[in-house]
Amino acid sequence: MEHFFRRCFSENIHHGMQHSVDLLEKAEMLVIKLNKDEAVDWKVLTAAIYLHDIFAEDSESHGQQAADFIEQNFRENDIFTDEQIEKIKQAVAFHDKKIPEDTANVLHDLNLETKILYDVDNIDAFGIKGIYRYLSAHISRGLAKQRSAEQVLAHIKQKVAYNVEQRRNNLYFEQSRQLADAEFPTTKMFFDKLVEEPYPVGSKKGATGVFTFIWENFQDIPGDIAEKAIRSLEQEGQGENFPIERDFTDNYFRQLIQVYEEEDKQVNTMPKYSDFGQCVDINELFSLIEQAI
Repeated sequence: MEHFFRRCFSENIHHGMQHSVDLLEKAEMLVIKLNKDEAVDWKVLTAAIYLHDIFAEDSESHGQQAADFIEQNFRENDIFTDEQIEKIKQAVAFHDKKIPEDTANVLHDLNLETKILYDVDNIDAFGIKGIYRYLSAHISRGLAKQRSAEQVLAHIKQKVAYNVEQRRNNLYFEQSRQLADAEFPTTKMFFDKLVEEPYPVGSKKGATGVFTFIWENFQDIPGDIAEKAIRSLEQEGQGENFPIERDFTDNYFRQLIQVYEEEDKQVNTMPKYSDFGQCVDINELFSLIEQAI
């Protein structure tokens, strides 16, 4: 397999690309499970994964915006053929579609790279890091629209818990569901708990406490948020007087750090969701894509 991503996303690449690194690693695992290595255009898939979220801060429906950007800027270079550009556009335009239960029928006639990006982007929403990305994405968009913490939390409670289960059910490949099911229960449990909790914004208890710490420290990288949360909770005391709901918050942030340590990633290079959406300089994009191919 041509491991384009191993050459493109070296350790000195901007840490905001971490989401794409994760997707490319998941794409490799999925392609192996599918036995589709020879069928995948890794040049197309790498570019699509790299570009799919460049306007993620602007709106939840940012895929078409990215596709329009590709159409306007990629025709006059010799990196991709016209056919490859069309495949990249389709993949990025479709990846954030909110579609009903007949996903399989909708995806059936689309290219293989579109199916893979759609699935791995949804798989990456699960687990401890996925919870952070869910919360961070909605906080980022809420701040952009000048919404209060109360409004953002209400939106998450109304939308995300249902969306989590739909993401899992709408995966195109059965092999994708197999990959997702290792971490899907953790995510569903977290957001189900968040919906049920009565705690107000500012509380350091439970899933609401996780939201509070991310909201209050959003300009920090996730590792720093986690460390601040742990220190703050430690100052309030543990042991018998440490409420179990604050223990939930503490455990979440300890797991967030542990996940990255286990993957041999430095905590201080963990991506802030909004960083990736700011990378829309065309010269920088071409330079990095050329490294990948």
